[in-house]
Amino acid sequence: MVKKAELVLVATCLLAGGFSAAHAAIPATERAALIDLYTSTNGVGWVNKSGWKTPPLDVDGFAMPGTECDWFGVWCDVGETAVWAISMENNLLSGNIPPELGDLADLTFLYLEKNQLSGGIPPELGSLPFLLDLSLFNNGLTGSIPAELENLASLEELWFSGNNLTGSIPPELGSISTLLVLALYDNGLTGSIPLELGDLSNLVDLWIDGNALTGSIPPELGSLGSLESLFLFDNQLSGSIPPELGDLANVRALYLNGNLLSGAIPPDLRNLLSIEDLFLSGNQLSGSIPPELGDLVTLQYLYLNSNQLTGPIPSDLGYLPNLQRLLLSDNQLSGVIPRQLGNLDSLLYTYLDHNALSGPVPVELLSLTTLLNVRSNFCNNSLYTSNSTLSDFLDTKQIGGDWVSCQVGAVPTMSKTGILVMCALLAGLALWMLGRSKIVAR
Repeated sequence: MVKKAELVLVATCLLAGGFSAAHAAIPATERAALIDLYTSTNGVGWVNKSGWKTPPLDVDGFAMPGTECDWFGVWCDVGETAVWAISMENNLLSGNIPPELGDLADLTFLYLEKNQLSGGIPPELGSLPFLLDLSLFNNGLTGSIPAELENLASLEELWFSGNNLTGSIPPELGSISTLLVLALYDNGLTGSIPLELGDLSNLVDLWIDGNALTGSIPPELGSLGSLESLFLFDNQLSGSIPPELGDLANVRALYLNGNLLSGAIPPDLRNLLSIEDLFLSGNQLSGSIPPELGDLVTLQYLYLNSNQLTGPIPSDLGYLPNLQRLLLSDNQLSGVIPRQLGNLDSLLYTYLDHNALSGPVPVELLSLTTLLNVRSNFCNNSLYTSNSTLSDFLDTKQIGGDWVSCQVGAVPTMSKTGILVMCALLAGLALWMLGRSKIVAR
């Protein structure tokens, strides 16, 4: 995370600026809060606990007052009068986060991720007015997200992902106007997405995937003008895709896959002029593929597979110069493969299988020289070709190495010998008919 780099940079600047080795005293309440952190999270089992119990010890069993800024994971301000940051990630902390951490009035960074913490998130953490980064991800935390966190008026990054949190996303989080990253993914959160999240005008990353969220996607999310990534995948969201999401001019990654979304793909998505990843797969989307998606010249990954899409593949998709992955499988698409797909000179693989595509495969696909071997799928359609070079080419790209035998009702591919034999038969038939016509003429 960016803030950890800033933490090291600031500390380096403090040392370069004449940071004194003399020890001042932090407030007794802050010392007590640190000791509570040690005792509540099984400090004796920490990987690194240097300095915390270095002799001589005070009557409380810890290193003498004035040494706290030398304890592992504790960072203080330049005068060593207040705790400025706690960095204890991946240090084998277990047990509960003590509410007394809310007494660290100047705390700016709190990194407790990648440990074995359990219990709830203390509401008292909402009383830290200068906190910029609250990172608790990859623990075993339970319970709900405290609404009191709305009081974190300086917060920029909130990382609660990879826990066992339940309940709904507090709408109060929408009032943290400074927030840049909201990462709540891989929990057990339920309920709907609060429309108040659309008020987070500075938000860059919204990651709430891997939960059990229900209801529709709020159109208000289209107001997040600074957003670069929107991850809503692997939930139980329903309803249609709001056309307002097309207003996310800076979004690079839009992941709505693995939900219960229905209706048509809004052509308004053509306005996602910075988009690189568009994942809409694994829903119940219907209607045709909007040809307007051909305007997304920055697009690299287009995943529309496993829906209920119908109609032809738009030829406009052949004008996506940066497209690397095109997944349209498991739909009800019909018609021919457009020859314009041969223009996709960045394409690495494509899945067109399990549709109702028919007709000859366009020879222009021979131009797809970037296609990886045995990474594409054309099966379960009614496709064919009489071009043996194209057929051999498709065999090298097809998963399993044989694209012909897996077609459904396809016209069989002819070898060169077969073509010569057929031509000879047709020539013989023509001569016979010519001779018979002369006999009839007599």
